[in-house]
Amino acid sequence: MPANEFVERRCPTCGEALNVMKNDIEVVLRCTCEWKKGVQDRIKRTIHPTFYQNGVKRICHWRPPCFDMKESAPCYRFVKGQKILAIKKIYDFCFNNFSLEKSITTGRNIFIRGPKGSGRGLLIASMKFLAAGRDISVTPYSGEWAIFKAQVIDAESMGKPSETAKAILSREYLDPEFMTLENIKAEPFLLSQQRKIRGSSIFDLILAKRQAVRGAMAFSSSNFVGEIADTFGDKFYEVVMDDKTDMVLLLSPEEVLSIIKTVKSKLDKLDNSLPDFMEKFKNQKKHKAETNYAEILDESNLDYSFLLECMVCSKFSNNSSLTTTIEGFSLHNKTLKAMLDEIEKSKQDDPNSYERMVDRVSIGIIKQCKVLAEKMTDKEIKEVVKILWMAASSQFEEERKMAISMMNMMSGLENG
Repeated sequence: MPANEFVERRCPTCGEALNVMKNDIEVVLRCTCEWKKGVQDRIKRTIHPTFYQNGVKRICHWRPPCFDMKESAPCYRFVKGQKILAIKKIYDFCFNNFSLEKSITTGRNIFIRGPKGSGRGLLIASMKFLAAGRDISVTPYSGEWAIFKAQVIDAESMGKPSETAKAILSREYLDPEFMTLENIKAEPFLLSQQRKIRGSSIFDLILAKRQAVRGAMAFSSSNFVGEIADTFGDKFYEVVMDDKTDMVLLLSPEEVLSIIKTVKSKLDKLDNSLPDFMEKFKNQKKHKAETNYAEILDESNLDYSFLLECMVCSKFSNNSSLTTTIEGFSLHNKTLKAMLDEIEKSKQDDPNSYERMVDRVSIGIIKQCKVLAEKMTDKEIKEVVKILWMAASSQFEEERKMAISMMNMMSGLENG
């Protein structure tokens, strides 16, 4: 276009230019008004009205009543610890330096498990607010498990309803860069019968295609993955258990108390076993300084595990009486002192190996909470262990303050 034919246009509302000339070509621009209108349209299309009518609800408003308790409550630190980890994971998945775009590029996913009233919907909505501001395509707010399940069943049938359902599934779950599927429900009867839901092959196909192309996924459920298992097809379980899927685990206060009770019960058992454990060392002959304690340790695997269990349980329950008693006794017993030194040496020499060893012991303790452990996968049990370590951390207050800062930062980024 010749420069003398160019007519500049401006938005009558904000006054910003709507077109410019570049290299004799007219380039159409989008003003702030148009951009905001686009954001609002995307919000209405992808987010449930609950989260933007009567005031926008952002992640800084994530204060579920079921997690509101006094500091003196026995499960206070655990409940706050799981919130801290949840905020950090969502921040890394979505909000940290364009990480949602990075998650889409690398095919990262997130699974949020929480009981009724835990605010799962708000956490998913906060990610969708960000996507709307960044012009990232997302599953419409009808992306509920019940609706999706009906569409999948229709897609597996014959005739026109099948074609319509397939077109909807493609548009809402295959095409978006960021797919969301909320409130997934377990099917206990199918799990007990080792059967899959009708339409599981379609669900498998959707997830397989998404794995093969650029995109990210977010799932939410009130059930553990162990309760869902492979009843929805092989792919869902595979995707959620994959290292590319972050897991946000939120437990109810009742579930937390069952874990605390298990740790306390284990601590009592260890405490009762302590006299017998120490008796093994009392009557041993005094060893010379050059005694090969490594040989003694090789013969004392159960004792070694006992010591680690004492250390872990004492830390989890914020009760150091067990380890204090053992350390006091070790001052008068060379074999026990050597065992404790060996633990400390492995911690210094090979921290990763030591952490794996402590994780195994920690997982073993949590698995004794049968009410929950039977519902959870090993990946979920490991998340419980992480929460316990967070709750027991001496840096707990600093981590809590950092999480609050992250929440405020994320709330500022949600508008893109």
